[in-house]
Amino acid sequence: MNDETKKAAALTGAAVVFAALAVVFLTAGMRERPQHPIFLVDPVHLDTSPVRMNYDTLTDARYDTSDYDCYLCHSRAERVELQFDDVGDLILKEHDYITFAHGPARAANYCFNCHNRDRLDQFRTQYGRTLSFSQSSELCGSCHGVTYRDWVADAHGRTSGYWNLAMGDRKRLDCTQCHDPHDTRFPSLAPAPGPHSMRDRIPAQLATDGRNDDE
Repeated sequence: MNDETKKAAALTGAAVVFAALAVVFLTAGMRERPQHPIFLVDPVHLDTSPVRMNYDTLTDARYDTSDYDCYLCHSRAERVELQFDDVGDLILKEHDYITFAHGPARAANYCFNCHNRDRLDQFRTQYGRTLSFSQSSELCGSCHGVTYRDWVADAHGRTSGYWNLAMGDRKRLDCTQCHDPHDTRFPSLAPAPGPHSMRDRIPAQLATDGRNDDE
């Protein structure tokens, strides 16, 4: 068998193989496939509202902000004296509803690290600057400088709106709209289900992800 004959035989064989593959693919494409339902994602994954409401949000919504009025209970004429137990933990007494876990060290869990001892309706930074309740993010930045820098640059936290301010406003959430200032660890969030794969066979877990209990 000369070279031309071998070449012709190889081309004929390749043509037969490709023709067979074409028949297989066309047949598979025409085969009726089961239609799997696409389950709705739990609305909690689509909720864009902040995790917490800060002072400004409560005020704008005309909610009860009496919890922020320290002088409803405390006297302006008497300086607040804190009490500690035998191991040095703060005794909260009337504020026992607060979970105090601002940091790993006891020194971080001290009211007057943030609150102004002489004016309870104000904040006070470690450098002595007084701030209003509306300036809570600046208060956080007085200690957490790197994070505050990233927040200002939109690299930390959540910013919505327009990058191009000529097209519209930009809204940046304050620190306390995500973090509880007394217990700052951000709660874990359950991930949303992955996109529908559109495959014939789908894993059992994918078939249940995002399905409501009453379905």
